[in-house]
Amino acid sequence: GADNTLALAPRIDIKSIPASATAVVDVTFGTQKWMDRNLGARRVATAINDVLSYGNHYQWGRPADGHEISVWNGATPTSGRGFAAATALEALSTTTTPGHPNFILTNAGTLDWLATQADPDRWATAKQGPCPAGYHVPTNTEWNTADTFGAWNNNTDTYNSALKLPSAGYRDRINGLLGSQGANGNYWSSTFHGTGARYLYFFSAAANTYFYYDRAYGFTVRCLKN
Repeated sequence: GADNTLALAPRIDIKSIPASATAVVDVTFGTQKWMDRNLGARRVATAINDVLSYGNHYQWGRPADGHEISVWNGATPTSGRGFAAATALEALSTTTTPGHPNFILTNAGTLDWLATQADPDRWATAKQGPCPAGYHVPTNTEWNTADTFGAWNNNTDTYNSALKLPSAGYRDRINGLLGSQGANGNYWSSTFHGTGARYLYFFSAAANTYFYYDRAYGFTVRCLKN
């Protein structure tokens, strides 16, 4: 006579979409024209922590080969995972086209997903990167132009701007886990710095372009019109 019925709450997972499927709509910001959403986003952000607007998380300079796709728990904006599995630590690629969708993990050497650092065919010399034709991954200078025009001081300013930049967090280079969703924004530039690369970083107390980080991290991409 025991009641063994389980009350299961429905869970709706939301997967980011490929770069090639992202809607291309322009938005003007000062003298620049940008795509109005992140690559892989299903819509323009409606909140700082809108999971449908986070989009993909790319390792710097890596092509859109599936490693960037993320899956979110639609009911919890800070809970998610990579769609593809992660590699073992230091299973680095020997070419700029790894040939698989797994997120490459590293905690040694140059902290790059590529075994021997080389910039040909990566975003520094082929700035289009995963962006659609007519657009490119912005340089650090171009991000700085947007930051200066917007007078951004935090992640509220970046979201409230015409670009509607959500705090999409990052994917970690050591364990492949997603982190800081709803709190931090990390947007790659095409500009490399030493063994790392420059990016736009914002959170509740600042928004800056002078940071650089390891190329094996997964950050978001917002494309700028040529």
